[in-house]
Amino acid sequence: MGAALTDSRVCEHEQKNLVFRVTGLPASQTNDALVDFIRDNLLKGEEKSQFKATASIVPSCSNNGQERVALVEFDGRVPNFLSELVADPLKDRQAEMGDVDINFDQHFFGFTQLYTPKADKPVTADIIAITGLDGHAYGSWRGKGTLERMWLRHFLSRDLPYCRTMTYGYNSKLSTRGTDTIMDYSRGLMEALRKIRDTKELRQRPLFFIAHSFGGIILAHCLVKAVQTNEDDDPTIATLHKATYGMLLFGIPHKGLLVNDIEKMLAGQDNHPRSALLQQIGGKSDLLENQLADFKNLVQDRKIVSFYETGQTRQLRFDSGSQRWERTGDFITKLDKDSALLQLPDVMEDKIPLNADHSMMVKFSNRSEEGYTSALRKLRQFEEEASKVVKARFYLLPYTSNPNFVGRTEILEKLKDQLVHTQQACRTSQARASLYGLGGTGKTQIALRYAFQLQETHPTVSIFWIHASSAAQFRQAFESIAKAYDIPGYAEPKVDMLLVVKHWLEEKDHGEWFMIIDNADDIQLFFGRPAGTVTIEAKDDKNLARYLPECAHGTILITTRNKQVGVRMTKGQQPLEVLRMNGEESVQLLRAKLGDINTTSTDLSTLSSHLEHLPLALVQAAAYIQERCITVHKYLQLLSNSDINIMHLLSRDFKTVGQDTEAPQAVAQTWMLSFQQIQQQHVLASELLSFMSMLDRHAIPAQFMSCYVEQAGNGVPRGEIELTEALGILKAFSFVTEETSGSFDMHRLVQLVTRKWLTSKGTISQFSTETLMMVSKMYPNGEYETRTKCSAYLSHANAVLQLDGLTSRDENKARASLLHCIAAYFDFEGKWSQAEMFNIEARDIRRELFGHDHPDTLTSMANLASTYRKQGRRKEAEDLDVQVMETRKMKLGTDHLDTLSSMNNLASTYWNQGRWKEAEDLQVQVIETYKMKLGADHPSTLTSMANLASTYWEQGQWKKAEDLQVQVTETYKIKLGADHPDTLTIMANLASTYWNQGRWKEAEDLQVQVIETRKMKLGADHPYTLISMANLAHTWKSQGRHDDALALMETCVQTRHQVIGPMHPDTIMSQSIVEKWRI
Repeated sequence: MGAALTDSRVCEHEQKNLVFRVTGLPASQTNDALVDFIRDNLLKGEEKSQFKATASIVPSCSNNGQERVALVEFDGRVPNFLSELVADPLKDRQAEMGDVDINFDQHFFGFTQLYTPKADKPVTADIIAITGLDGHAYGSWRGKGTLERMWLRHFLSRDLPYCRTMTYGYNSKLSTRGTDTIMDYSRGLMEALRKIRDTKELRQRPLFFIAHSFGGIILAHCLVKAVQTNEDDDPTIATLHKATYGMLLFGIPHKGLLVNDIEKMLAGQDNHPRSALLQQIGGKSDLLENQLADFKNLVQDRKIVSFYETGQTRQLRFDSGSQRWERTGDFITKLDKDSALLQLPDVMEDKIPLNADHSMMVKFSNRSEEGYTSALRKLRQFEEEASKVVKARFYLLPYTSNPNFVGRTEILEKLKDQLVHTQQACRTSQARASLYGLGGTGKTQIALRYAFQLQETHPTVSIFWIHASSAAQFRQAFESIAKAYDIPGYAEPKVDMLLVVKHWLEEKDHGEWFMIIDNADDIQLFFGRPAGTVTIEAKDDKNLARYLPECAHGTILITTRNKQVGVRMTKGQQPLEVLRMNGEESVQLLRAKLGDINTTSTDLSTLSSHLEHLPLALVQAAAYIQERCITVHKYLQLLSNSDINIMHLLSRDFKTVGQDTEAPQAVAQTWMLSFQQIQQQHVLASELLSFMSMLDRHAIPAQFMSCYVEQAGNGVPRGEIELTEALGILKAFSFVTEETSGSFDMHRLVQLVTRKWLTSKGTISQFSTETLMMVSKMYPNGEYETRTKCSAYLSHANAVLQLDGLTSRDENKARASLLHCIAAYFDFEGKWSQAEMFNIEARDIRRELFGHDHPDTLTSMANLASTYRKQGRRKEAEDLDVQVMETRKMKLGTDHLDTLSSMNNLASTYWNQGRWKEAEDLQVQVIETYKMKLGADHPSTLTSMANLASTYWEQGQWKKAEDLQVQVTETYKIKLGADHPDTLTIMANLASTYWNQGRWKEAEDLQVQVIETRKMKLGADHPYTLISMANLAHTWKSQGRHDDALALMETCVQTRHQVIGPMHPDTIMSQSIVEKWRI
């Protein structure tokens, strides 16, 4: 636990010659001049003739070389002027030397440099030795041989002449009544370190610690605090862990020290303040247990050498005769091996036994002593390896390790496989890998995690971090490498500095390295502009890829939002796509970032989903929640209120580990930077992204892209190759993904940010108009033949109808046309209430644009009447049908096709009202005109004939109905096909005719065929399918299959309630039939 107890009541071995420290000496001070000054000015009488002393001038640890320090050793008797320092070693003695005051002390508190490093090379490392409790900063390391060598000074000055070796002293004398705790001693050490490592160069110098006993506890506490310190607030302390390469730990009581005898010594002194400290370092200390866990975590990638004692120490015993405490008690093991070792795996911790007791284990008397040779071997290893490793930590990893990193195990394993650092020695070609993905998916964080893992497993591999978002940052990173490694010639004005660094790294003598090219998004920056483009940039501002070193002993990892960059920079190696996190990883990340904020797993999952499991968005959300002191639930409410809120939240700056300070921090700004790069590189790709952002983000049809490209060319032909290249860029940046069906998807957040970007540029109105025009042109009129396209395009049509600011005449014409086509699709699907809404809006727009009697307005009115009729709203349908028919007769003529269509519609309304004679008269008139105008087998003629057959059926003229239905059915099969909806309708009507004639088997066969085909073509819940079900139920009822008929009709009623509503006449009628059949 230090040299030996120095309490006045303890008998200790007297040193022959005491060593004093002299501070405050001028920088010009010499050894001889100091000895002469002491003799001539501080000694009296006979002392001068008997005086024998040696002085060794060494640099001061601080004061930037303005002062010097001396170590003075007196041979024999100590001069009288220093006798008070022998009596009280904690005192100081001042003296005047010309115009400066110098100070003598024997306690060696603070830092003391022990020798001057050789000047022909730079200092390689700082070695700091920290003594134990009740120890002495100088004496505890001094051997017991006749020469009483202090090995840190006398041996290391010869064996490690380029190191700055220092001791650190502090007042831990048990004879004093100090109240210091472990934290107090740690704070003292940190304050002293701030004074001796106060420049950037000194902070980045490798550190080797040598600690004995309690000194190791102080060191551990200091380093634990250091990793918790922000570099902006306290750069010296925050960088201690980075600078620390290795430690020699001599008998450190990690789990506590046996202090029974010391406690006995203090027991007679009531409330002795040192008792509290002894409790902290005694066995089973909670404080030490917690500190040990933290310390073990942070030193696993450092070089640790743990020496433990195998000799025993005598306990203190009070001698009543001399009234002193002497080490004459029983032999005990002061510190057992279990406490002295960190218990790390052997590859992480060298464990060396020393045949000495706890005090003597750090007192080496000669250079061949076993303990010293072991310590020196390790220190020399440290010195050989440390420079490169520590430089890499400072110069080339600009970020600290991210304590909140979660998941990503699979992609990290893939990186290991591609970069094969485990096989670097036998590799013959360079390994390169690239990470690509949408901005904010965590590419930089993954690269940073891999770098820190590599640093732990391969500490001799130099790691270089290259910011690559601009030529200036790329150059700056290469210049930092040149400065860090003092590459010859890099600063000469006429040389290509980038090329100098490249060639230097390619030389195998300079060791293995790993380079991360981060944010390499701009393909022109690395590979130049396309052929034929004029550029005025400096020669090294473009085509930077040629400066990447190529050699087997170096590996390169690229992070990029642009897959094309990844492919080219890895020379065809398949890039690794960084996707969004999964749900579990997202929740873990939020919990890590939110800390103690109380929330539920449900809210975290919901937030993750809202932000599409995008890591940067999740971290940004967590930062906002913490800064505003709000709950996750409140943040979810803000997100849910509107897209404007989402954009506001995604646009707010915040800070997190692993962000380039010159790059945008917020999600929105990060993506907008990529949008600008795309716009500069490929205008069509930028236009396509803008166009797609106006649509629904899912399943965007490829046909839309082709049509848009044709329209956007402004008369200039644009082919399939240009479209493929443009889409390739958007896919490379992960802004869109292509599905196996050939359609495209876009992230919702990307869509919102793109729209904000367009708003900021003032072009959102342009793209809104272009998109509306294009979709209106592409969306077909809803009918059987176009049903697939109508369904695929519907979500996009709805999306453009929601766009704001589209009020011009042309825009309204396109809007009305689109509404008209969508209404027809809903009508075909049997979704008549939706068809009604779209028809009303189309009618109102056309009425405003063209007037009440315009053909397009009348078409919308006729379609609206049709939806009324199909919903059972017969009077409304009749009024509108009559109005349309009369207007068309007046404006177009009686035999105009549109007029005939209106007459047909009115006849259908009459039919629904049971006005069959009026229906028949109108239908006959229409059929004859259709036959004359269109022909007997035209679909319109056939439809009218089918309607007339239904009228015959209602009038009981079943033979006439059957003949007409058979004729129409056969013609429909030939003209339209057997499974066309119109064919199925006439077949269903023919089955009803059979039913009325009592031909139930024929009716059933036909009805079953119609039902199955309608289920397949229209769906099981389409209103027309339900009509067929009701008809089949009637047939079964007539056949005596009462239970089957009732069950089928009940199913029909339930479905009609859901599909067409409880008040529809068909629903009411079928419900009435069910009630009747149940009796």
